[in-house]
Amino acid sequence: MSSDPPPRGTWQILTRADWALIALLAALIAGLLLHQGRAGAGAAVVVEVDGQPPRSWPLSPPRTLRLAGPLGESRVEISGQGARFLASPCPEQRCVRQGWISREGEMAACLPNRISLRIAGQGGMDALSR
Repeated sequence: MSSDPPPRGTWQILTRADWALIALLAALIAGLLLHQGRAGAGAAVVVEVDGQPPRSWPLSPPRTLRLAGPLGESRVEISGQGARFLASPCPEQRCVRQGWISREGEMAACLPNRISLRIAGQGGMDALSR
């Protein structure tokens, strides 16, 4: 008969380095979640259509844009709460189903029709859109 010690549980075999790694990952995830939550409400929507220079519209007053892309016309609604695709000629309608974007940095795109929307902060366009 062998006198092997009983098997240890998973939590008992973790070393101090394992626990330090778990704590570091938890702190990193918490920091990312807090940073993401700080993104403010946007002030404008930046629209790019098929390689043309980007154009910017403030989120108020409310309006509907009719944008011509390679597949046809897409309609975009802009209001105080953000922007969204109302309709698009693309086959899968993912852009329409995405719904409202309202926080600075959020994006929506109709890739088949080559139209993208991005919410910008107080300055309108930023270095990414220039």
